[in-house]
Amino acid sequence: LEAMLANNLGVLAWSRGRYDEAVTGYMRAMGLRQQALGPRHPLVARGWTNVGTAFKGAGRFDEAIGALRKAQEIEEATLDPTHPAIAETLNNLGNALEEKGDHTDALAAFEKSLQIKERAFGPEALTVGITLTNLATVLLSLDRADAARVALERSLTIKEQASGPQSITVAVTLTNLAALERSANRPERSLELDKRALLIRERLLGPTHRDLAFNLTGMGDALIASKRWAEAVV
Repeated sequence: LEAMLANNLGVLAWSRGRYDEAVTGYMRAMGLRQQALGPRHPLVARGWTNVGTAFKGAGRFDEAIGALRKAQEIEEATLDPTHPAIAETLNNLGNALEEKGDHTDALAAFEKSLQIKERAFGPEALTVGITLTNLATVLLSLDRADAARVALERSLTIKEQASGPQSITVAVTLTNLAALERSANRPERSLELDKRALLIRERLLGPTHRDLAFNLTGMGDALIASKRWAEAVV
């Protein structure tokens, strides 16, 4: 009960953006579970994952990576190698590594996560599409634009089928694809993708939501690149 209460305090702090407080709550819960279950139990691994995500939220990337690697080690020792929990820990680890700038290690984490998710859920599952989007971000950081485009296009197809063509997760991938097309000097294609993402976000989030700025900025850049100055100013 005490561990559950400490974990709930961590969740509450996390939801309010108070990440250092979340770390304290999660560490307390994880320590209590270690005492009760031993250091190599899947619930203890879950505790390390929570600690790692809180560290990442606080911008403490080295500590986040250390906690997530502890979770990975425990899960790989105690769970089936295709268990979804391992895939989620690897996905969180990849995000922390990418934010720190360790692109090569992040790529390895995302690729392993993707392999597990494909075996556990099938190649068309929404969670596979989400990891493909993360993978594409790292590939772009490594200047592998063609591989990133393949990952994003596959992600888009999966997300459209799994969550519908008018979902927020589809808008995210459309926005990423638009940025990729701009970097490849294809502004008209970029504009088309950003317009579609903007319409989805306006419908689901409202016309004043801050996330619309991603697409409006991208559209402006594409219009300037196309020398459509008047439309870009509007």
